[in-house]
Amino acid sequence: MRCERCGQQFREELDFVKKKRNYTKRFVKEIIQEVIESDIRNVAQRNQISEQEVETILKDAVKNKIKLIKRCGYGFRNFDNFSSRCFLTWFFPISFTS
Repeated sequence: MRCERCGQQFREELDFVKKKRNYTKRFVKEIIQEVIESDIRNVAQRNQISEQEVETILKDAVKNKIKLIKRCGYGFRNFDNFSSRCFLTWFFPISFTS
């Protein structure tokens, strides 16, 4: 968008689009579901994005999931308990506010 007075470009910040990203959270969920059912190359071609962008989406998703588990598991003294919690939460999703 452009300012009517000065003509400078600006971008409105939206809560469903992360900073420095060009896709929405809903698009990320769709991409992740497609990758589970297919492979990265086909998903990239179908959605007209690069394979690198699909990999970045997946890396961000895994990183966010682990951060969420760490927040919920704060105080674990034993790494084995923490890793068990990670695996259980990964394969049996629990809905947390993210």
